[in-house]
Amino acid sequence: MKIQLIRLSIYLLPFQVFGFAQGGFGTVEPAAIPLIILIILSFVQSGFQPLKAFGQKQQIYSILLFLILTIIGTIFSFLFDKYDSYYRSIGVLVSLIFLLLIYYVISATIKSPIESKQLCKDFLKVSIFICFTVILEYLIVLLTGVNSWRIILNSIGGGLPYPSIYAGYLDGYYSSVLLYDQDRFQGILREPADVGIYVMPALAIIIQALLSGTLNKGKKLSAILIVIMMGWATVLSSSLTNYFAIAILFLYFMVISKKAQIKKHIFSTFFKIFSIFVIITFTTWMMFIFRNNFSEGIANRLNDLSAFWESSKLLNPSNLKDSDIGTGNLSVGVILNSYATAIYALQNSPFVGLGLGNFVWGFESAAPFQEGILGRLCRYDGYSMLSRLLVESGIVGTICFIWIFWSRANQIRDFFTRIILIENPRIRKHYLYLAKIGLAISVGAMSELGFLMLNRSSYWNVVFPLLFGICFKSNLSFFYFDRGKDINKIAVTKTDEARNY
Repeated sequence: MKIQLIRLSIYLLPFQVFGFAQGGFGTVEPAAIPLIILIILSFVQSGFQPLKAFGQKQQIYSILLFLILTIIGTIFSFLFDKYDSYYRSIGVLVSLIFLLLIYYVISATIKSPIESKQLCKDFLKVSIFICFTVILEYLIVLLTGVNSWRIILNSIGGGLPYPSIYAGYLDGYYSSVLLYDQDRFQGILREPADVGIYVMPALAIIIQALLSGTLNKGKKLSAILIVIMMGWATVLSSSLTNYFAIAILFLYFMVISKKAQIKKHIFSTFFKIFSIFVIITFTTWMMFIFRNNFSEGIANRLNDLSAFWESSKLLNPSNLKDSDIGTGNLSVGVILNSYATAIYALQNSPFVGLGLGNFVWGFESAAPFQEGILGRLCRYDGYSMLSRLLVESGIVGTICFIWIFWSRANQIRDFFTRIILIENPRIRKHYLYLAKIGLAISVGAMSELGFLMLNRSSYWNVVFPLLFGICFKSNLSFFYFDRGKDINKIAVTKTDEARNY
């Protein structure tokens, strides 16, 4: 039943139009409801079992350290009278704890790699559906000249007997942009940039599976067609961050595709960090060189960011003026406001930050553009999770947060290293197949983390803890042993059945 609740949550992910949203009380997406039930059910039936859930003690320690540091930083903000409100700080802490609870309960529920594989397949189906709705919206506008798709979603959201998430986006500025914009498409989601939340990890999983050789000939063709469809949906979103993230992802796979054996995919930590740095630098450089080859909206954003770089105010962005940059581009204005706030926080409290919920306090002190809509957009949470973490939890807290999930994704290494203990070649082959699936899930989860660091500021995101929750953990590498069985004596037919699951 617990696995079925997770599967239900995955299939409810796209239907944000039915979510509850009330100013001051937060938002509740339909996908969160089965997970709330799962959290309650798990604690009632099994209690709290963090080691079994996370697979390593280091995971538990890193989560505790992150929470302790953020709470200490928040208390300091109260003591020195540098905070927004107790209410907001408590609310942000609750959202972080809820995110970690979802991560915990999904991790605790999964007992075998086969279950992880099934949930991964469910997520891929949902991602394909979302991309289909983006393309469908585009075709409707192309054929009719009117975005009736978005008008229908507005009617659904506005007709619900409670304040919906989508209807909340239809006030003021958004009422004209979201309903009648014919240049950017979002399908069933709330905004075009959200497409990357699903496309990034799905593409990473599919491409990694293709490179690892886990797909047969028939599935390879389907996978290639899906990659093309997801690429098309990304282009239709006209999101600069989506373009940038996809470019990094493809460059990453170009690097690792030259490695013939799966064991060579697991680089040393230093080489990974160096490779990622080089890829990001190269991608950024190329996008700015060819910026005028993009659509007008994307080109304008890149030109504005280039103007900011040339303004010589990289370390003093709060001194920017409207004349320094074309602030008619809201995305660039929001990015620079968020960046200026992060620089201010790092200069004033680099290690533990300004405290949870206090982004707005730094925003009011440092954001260069505070007139009109730029004074409201991302005022409380920033443009990206990276900037928000730096502002609210400092450098140390940000590193701890990233380490929580980086270390979980890296637990797949235990699976690979223990495969050599398997004597039976057919069972060893099956385990290698599972390990390749596990690697694909880990790459997808890390892609999601990277995307959120770039473009999503809210700590509340169901997809993020879901993907890391289904990543293989150390105690899955001998999941047959957990049942008191010798892995070298398992019936081969069982492993064959598991492969086809």
